[in-house]
Amino acid sequence: MQWQDYAKTLTDVLDLKGSPVSITYTDKDLGHLAGDKCRACDAFIRARKGETIVLNRENSSCPGGTWHLGLGPAPQGKPKERLTRFLVEGEKLYCSPAAFYRINLDSPPPVDLTRNIVMCPLEKAELRPDVVLFFVNPEKACRLMTLATWSTGISPRCSFVGSTCHMAVTYPLLKGEINVVLDDLTTRRRQDYDKDELIFSIPYHHFHSIIEAIPNCTAGTAPFVEFGEMV
Repeated sequence: MQWQDYAKTLTDVLDLKGSPVSITYTDKDLGHLAGDKCRACDAFIRARKGETIVLNRENSSCPGGTWHLGLGPAPQGKPKERLTRFLVEGEKLYCSPAAFYRINLDSPPPVDLTRNIVMCPLEKAELRPDVVLFFVNPEKACRLMTLATWSTGISPRCSFVGSTCHMAVTYPLLKGEINVVLDDLTTRRRQDYDKDELIFSIPYHHFHSIIEAIPNCTAGTAPFVEFGEMV
């Protein structure tokens, strides 16, 4: 499949550590493939290392992730109060409930968007990806951004605030925008997240122009020509 070929090309060109992660939203009945309870941020790492994870409302162990990914409704009443208090007084990521409220104004989480989300290595994906995640250092993120903007010169409108799953999956899915994901601080504290890496998230419809750019752009494989050689 085309995206599997893209996976090999980009892994070779960028010398990636681990696999790009394919994210596919589907209403197909995949309940038989759903495994143990899992947080979305853990599923990203497991897929990067070669596993296929089917996340749904039943096995998503993070209520915030369930909501932000569109697997279930937003918490209401007491659950909402507990979540807000935890973010403000526990994790201390926001100074007030109002600050937490503002992060969802531009791109509110979808409601019941899908039954299942399939996360797997891009080279193994059987279903067309909606979004692909790259775990990269800043230099490789720079190269991906250069390849992505080579044909248009138009900067994507990135979102840097919110939960990791929202910034990495839901925002690019709903906005159709490439996103440079710094990860939220709680995710950053998890053992499997490298402090020197970030997530570069690409909606799949951008891939064709990125692949086209590789042989024509120095962020890919095109040779760099010194200014003096040109004049």
